[in-house]
Amino acid sequence: MKTLIELFDECQTDNVIAATALKPEKVVYIGFKETMTNERITYLENFFKNKGIDISLEFEIVGRFNLEAVEEKLLSVISRYPDSFVDITGGRELLLTAAGKASYGKNISIIQYDPDSGKLKSLENGKELSDTADPDITIKDIIGLNGGTVLPDAPWVLDADFCEDIKNVWELCRDNCGLWNRQATALGNFEKYGKLDAFFRVSADLYDLRKRKKDAFINEELIEKLKEKNLIYGYEKNGDYVSFFYKNDSVRRLITKSGNALELYGYMTIKKIMAENEKFADDCDVGVFVDWDGKDNYGAETTNEIDIIIVKDFIPVFISCKNGEVYKEALYELDTMARRFGGEYAKKVMFASYVSADDNKKEYIKKRASDMGITLIYGIDKMPEEKFSEEIIKLI
Repeated sequence: MKTLIELFDECQTDNVIAATALKPEKVVYIGFKETMTNERITYLENFFKNKGIDISLEFEIVGRFNLEAVEEKLLSVISRYPDSFVDITGGRELLLTAAGKASYGKNISIIQYDPDSGKLKSLENGKELSDTADPDITIKDIIGLNGGTVLPDAPWVLDADFCEDIKNVWELCRDNCGLWNRQATALGNFEKYGKLDAFFRVSADLYDLRKRKKDAFINEELIEKLKEKNLIYGYEKNGDYVSFFYKNDSVRRLITKSGNALELYGYMTIKKIMAENEKFADDCDVGVFVDWDGKDNYGAETTNEIDIIIVKDFIPVFISCKNGEVYKEALYELDTMARRFGGEYAKKVMFASYVSADDNKKEYIKKRASDMGITLIYGIDKMPEEKFSEEIIKLI
C-alpha cells in the first residue's frame, strides 16, 4: 500500500492503528482544526519516528459544518492518490458521513479496526487484511502518543531470589493488611527521619519520631517474621533506639512503602503469565511515573504514578492497587489517568485487598466502579494465586 487516508480523531490511537499495521508510504489526515491540533500532530510525528516507521504525513483541514466541502476534499485526495485506502476507524460523524458519500458507487477500499480481534478489516468483504505488521506497542508509545512522558525510575528486577522475597512479604501482608501497612509506613519513617548507610543499615530514634508526630510503630512479632524470612538482619532495639540491616536495596524498597506488597505481587503474577504465554501482552511495568506535560520534569505538578500498566496491541490496561480501604477518590484518579493517557480503548482495573468494612460503603464503591467502567478485583489477600491469575487473564 502506498497511501492511507485517515479521518483524524480525538483518540490518538485511532490515528495510528492502521498506519502502524500497514506501513504505507504516505498518510493523509483529514480533520477539523479544533481536533487536528499542532500538539496532536507533533505527538503523531514523534510516535512514528520513535517506532522507526518512515512515513510521509500530510494534514488537510476541513470545516466541521460543511458536509459538501468535506466530501469534495476527500474526493480530491482520492483523485490524487487513486491507490489509497480510506480508514474509518476514527473520525467524527461529519467525516464518516462524507467518507460514505464519497465512496458511494466508486471503487474505493475502506478499512476499519476491529478492537475485539485486534485486526484491520476490509468493509467490502469483512475479511481481515493480510500482510499487516505486528504493532509491538510499548507503554512509552501509548503515553507519548497522548502527550505524556514516562519518567526514568529505578526498575524492579524480578530475578528468582527477589520473586521469593515478594512472595514472603505478601504472605506477611495478607495475614493482616492493616497491620502490615502501618509497619511498612513506620519502616519508611525510620529511613526518612533516621539514617540509612551504604550497607542498607537503618537506624532511628523512636522518641524523635514521636516528637515529630510520625508513626514509630514496631510490631515485634512482625519484625521476627521479617528476620525469619531473612528480609532483615542484625536487628537491635535499645530503649527508643532501633537499628537493623535490610537484605538488599530491592527488599528495602519493597517493605518501606505500604502499597508495594500488593503492587509487586500483582506485577510478579502478570510477568509470570507473560512468561508462560508470550502473546498475553506486549509490555508491562510497575510504578510508572508519568509527566503530563511531556517535559521530563519530576518537579512538575502534573506528575503522577500509575501502579501497573499492561499493553496488548493498542489496548492499555491501567491498574491501581489499594492494599486498604478503597475510597471514591481513588476511582476518579484511575479514571482520569486512563482517559488522559489511554484513550477510548483503555481498560481500567483496581486491585484491592478489601473494599470497606462498612457494607453500605462497599456496595457504593462497587456500584461506582461499575458505572465508571472500572473492573474491581478485591479480596486478593484471601485469593489463591491461581485464582488471581485467572482474574488477570480475563482482563486481556
